[in-house]
Amino acid sequence: MKRFATLFVFGLFGCNEAPHVDPAPQEPAVVISPTLPAAEAPAVKSTDVDETLAKLQASTEFYQRRFDETGSWMDAETVVEARLARARLSGNIDDYLAAGRALDAAFAGAKPGTGPFLSSAGFNMVVHQIDRSEVSLDQYAKRIWLKDTEKAAIAGLRGDIAFHRGDLVGALAHFEDAEKIDPTTASAGRLANYFLKTGNYEKARSLYELAESRVSSTDAGKRAWAILQRGVVELEAGDLDAALALVDRANSTYSGWYLIEEHLAEITLLKGEAARAIELYKSVISRVPNGEFYAALGDAYTDSGQGELAEGAYTQARAAFERDIAKLPSAASGHAIDFYLAHDYPRALVLARQNFVLRPGHEARTKLAQALLANGNQPEAIKVLEPTTETHWATVEFLSTAALVFDGRDAERAAEYRKRAEGIDPASVSGLAAQLGLHG
Repeated sequence: MKRFATLFVFGLFGCNEAPHVDPAPQEPAVVISPTLPAAEAPAVKSTDVDETLAKLQASTEFYQRRFDETGSWMDAETVVEARLARARLSGNIDDYLAAGRALDAAFAGAKPGTGPFLSSAGFNMVVHQIDRSEVSLDQYAKRIWLKDTEKAAIAGLRGDIAFHRGDLVGALAHFEDAEKIDPTTASAGRLANYFLKTGNYEKARSLYELAESRVSSTDAGKRAWAILQRGVVELEAGDLDAALALVDRANSTYSGWYLIEEHLAEITLLKGEAARAIELYKSVISRVPNGEFYAALGDAYTDSGQGELAEGAYTQARAAFERDIAKLPSAASGHAIDFYLAHDYPRALVLARQNFVLRPGHEARTKLAQALLANGNQPEAIKVLEPTTETHWATVEFLSTAALVFDGRDAERAAEYRKRAEGIDPASVSGLAAQLGLHG
């Protein structure tokens, strides 16, 4: 089950609140069609994302000029936040690299012991460099005086680190601390995601509703993020109609965001509407030519019986994945595992092992167990997944993986996990088995 970019984008409208940035930019220029003379070209209505990106660009340029003049790391930090916000909206790995370079410049301009440590912690969390994130967070926490908002940000990020290391007890404690100190959309969203991953859909629903209720009436992007997460809960719970209604609402709330649109495409394909899904994925790819979307387009072509076009899309997917892995492996490798589990088992195992080293949480354990199974190593798959079976982790992906991991080794446990997985998604175990080349 594909859940693209949850970590990448959570910070923009959920976890790490970006600071307000000035000055107010000019309105974005009208886009002119390259196929028509300028005088004949119709005005293209800009989306909400277009407008946000224009404001972020203006802010980036303004604070970059200020940093060039003053050398103040605080000006450079605003550049970092603007570039990272852009990356979360664009999905472009180059924008994440630009944010990283801006972060390096900010520290280069700071005195020893000072600098944008909180921004560094957030950035490194987003690109899956958890150890680096913790180092920066520890530095930031040494400050003599911290506002409640800053204390909550520290607690939230400590929770993220624990969560992606597999420490669910520690993660929940930190998330609850953040909620008590400074109850925001971010704090409710973190708790909601915790309960979603541990199978408490009702709690996740109520917390994401709470997260949405806390959004300012003027912040359409953050509201759309909260609504989208509510749709993801329904998708995980197996209610495609409810998921589609919420994702449609998110799209109406904040137009032009590829993440919302790719969820629309995913749900459309799951509902059996391959032709429409193909058009939706093509639209996403025209702006965000990432491997996940080429792979999904290939799946849509396959479902519609267009095998030759599917192979072309899969070739594009492989090239896009390898392009991004070469540029920023920590951020990109984990997102390629699903594709290679369907197309190249040895490559999937290499990436799954790398991903597990970076963030040894239960999502990564599940992916590594899948890759081990696909490569014929059931004993190690059992060893890898066993710690997760001792927790409250309860995603459909984990449950279906556990059903296959214990198949033929522990019939009672395999049957129990199969029952739980298929109670949510009847095709979950058989679909995963087919992907991994198992009998299912």
